[in-house]
Amino acid sequence: MWLFFWDDFVDGSGDVAAAAEGGDGGDEAARAERYRNQSLEFVRFHLLGGAVGEGEPGALNAICGLFAEVAKRVRIVCGDDEAQRWGLFRSIEAYMDGCVVEARWRASGGLPRSVEFYGFRLHTSAVEMLLDVSKMLNRIELPTSILGSGEVKKMRTCANKISIM
Repeated sequence: MWLFFWDDFVDGSGDVAAAAEGGDGGDEAARAERYRNQSLEFVRFHLLGGAVGEGEPGALNAICGLFAEVAKRVRIVCGDDEAQRWGLFRSIEAYMDGCVVEARWRASGGLPRSVEFYGFRLHTSAVEMLLDVSKMLNRIELPTSILGSGEVKKMRTCANKISIM
């Protein structure tokens, strides 16, 4: 749910500029990219832990700040399993990257071809993150050789495409 709230802020709020370094900050796509970068720094800190001596990055808004609670609960579920938290982080990062690409298309006024649409839509459906969270909540522990296999990647992509359709 947090990702959808985060995405709604990028999609529909003129306040993205204010949240991302103040001022108008240029076009919509540039503002979305700055918001993504700053949000991802906050997410990384809370989900993976900051480096020694690194202070907590400030939350850009209440939506971004809610991730501190999400991360706290994920860390409870995952315990010391840093690989699961990294997997979730990469899914969140891909989601945010897809949102930036989507913002670029929206700002351009153009329409993507189907291959371009799926290029970002497969990330912004949040299916990848849901699969990661499901794996955590169900305490599924499979070897990396299985989870990283081409077959599993293809199944995840198929599940994602079915969700989009």
